[in-house]
Amino acid sequence: MIMGEKSNEGYKFLVSTAADKPEILIWRLQVNPQATQSISMKIHIQIKTSFTEGIKYVVQTSPT
Repeated sequence: MIMGEKSNEGYKFLVSTAADKPEILIWRLQVNPQATQSISMKIHIQIKTSFTEGIKYVVQTSPT
């Protein structure tokens, strides 16, 4: 489980996987409020797994 504080800096996070890759990527996105279409997207965390056939699903849960 990965836990952290909520960010007040306007960041959003995106999780991606692929059926042919044994890793999970957590991307950090930030929309530039000065431009209409400018988004900064960088890999925040890369989690390597031992899954040899890739990852098919990522499930999000909430404490409520």
